[in-house]
Amino acid sequence: MDPRQATELAQRVVARRWPAALAVVLAGSNGAGRATPTSDLDLVVLLPPPGPVLRETVGRAPLTELFVHTAESWQVFVAKETAARRSPLLHMCASGVLVRDVGGHGARLQREARHRWAAGPPPLTSAESNDRRYVLTALVDDLGGSCEPDELLTVGAEVFAAAGELTLLRRRRWLGRGKWLVRRWSATDPDGCAAACSGLRRLAATGDPRELVAAAARALDAAGGRVGAGYRRLAPDSTVRGAAPRPGRSGGLRAATRRELSARRSVPRG
Repeated sequence: MDPRQATELAQRVVARRWPAALAVVLAGSNGAGRATPTSDLDLVVLLPPPGPVLRETVGRAPLTELFVHTAESWQVFVAKETAARRSPLLHMCASGVLVRDVGGHGARLQREARHRWAAGPPPLTSAESNDRRYVLTALVDDLGGSCEPDELLTVGAEVFAAAGELTLLRRRRWLGRGKWLVRRWSATDPDGCAAACSGLRRLAATGDPRELVAAAARALDAAGGRVGAGYRRLAPDSTVRGAAPRPGRSGGLRAATRRELSARRSVPRG
């Protein structure tokens, strides 16, 4: 589908489902003019209050994903996503094509989105940097020491993602998931991303993790180096209500940190 066809389809879908929309942004591959046969139609729809606020998938060939907001809900969602340093909603509005603009609402929305996207995510705190380096250090050690083929593949994928995220956050770039991690990492650090991609392909093809381990080690070194013995992180007060943490259980902290990073990567888009 070419951009003109995508725009016309977006206008028809919104006219049918949300005729009162104040603004509509056509985002994703169709908005950028690089759609594939499986690309869906991503539309951010701004409604007058009270909404509703929802995410909805309709149609077929292509599927249309609607991210429906009011001005107030848009601010709330963007604030939450910015705190997580991954904001699909900001990116869609900043990079998409404005296909409806009633009373300047769309222009204002897109102007703010572009400003906030260009500003980048909040910088990592020292504690957050240590957490991520600690997790990547452990994963690199797991990868280098494993001989089980299935474990190598799953740990290798985690190493790749953790190294890419650490690189992006160290440079105050937005996180991405799946193809967006590769795109943003490549745009930020093309040599580092190419080395990690080559290492991951080699691991999948031959079972040899050394190239990926070396690429991840370079990402660690650039961020301040490995973090292992001596790592210490107190649990937040809200998690220990009446229960003192057991001493000598650093493995539990490591697991908790891994789960936290995994949860951040699984935040639903929009």
